[in-house]
Amino acid sequence: MNKNMRILLLSVCFIAALSILIVGLGNALVPLMIAFASAYVLLPVIKFIEARGASRVFATVIVFLAFLAVLLLSFGYVAPAIYFEFTYFLSQLPSQMVVLYKKVNSFLAQYGYAIDYSLDDLLLKMQGVSTASISGLLKSFGWMAKSSTFGLVNIVLGFLNILMIPLFFFYITIDFEKISKDLWSYIPDKFQP
Repeated sequence: MNKNMRILLLSVCFIAALSILIVGLGNALVPLMIAFASAYVLLPVIKFIEARGASRVFATVIVFLAFLAVLLLSFGYVAPAIYFEFTYFLSQLPSQMVVLYKKVNSFLAQYGYAIDYSLDDLLLKMQGVSTASISGLLKSFGWMAKSSTFGLVNIVLGFLNILMIPLFFFYITIDFEKISKDLWSYIPDKFQP
């Protein structure tokens, strides 16, 4: 078997193994990737604290708690701003729709077209469409809630997936060097950089 064929075979095997890994991990893949990325970014800080005499476990816990505090504080700062902007957008939407209607109507008038609705008729029609859409959406949500027997199970599993992030993070940061060495051992020596 020539070299190109071996590389092609190795690539196909790698893609197949990666596909099986992705399918096999399923919902646990996202928390694992988040934990791995967080551990990769924060590992130098952990090593810095460890070099100052602290144990790896203590450094990992301190860095993770600091990271979590920054994340929660930034969420606490951003969430109210998003809420304020969203409510402001909703309060300004009707007046902006009037401005849009006038601009579209004047643009179309330049080319000899006109919108058949008066402004009040158009707003009433939009209100009716949005009310029908919202009621239809609520009915579909009600149907989904009634027909889904796994709703609560999915919520619990989603919560458990979120709890897996710190567990994966802790494991990855504690054993990062061992994990790296083990992963490199799967690659043949002639293909390693």
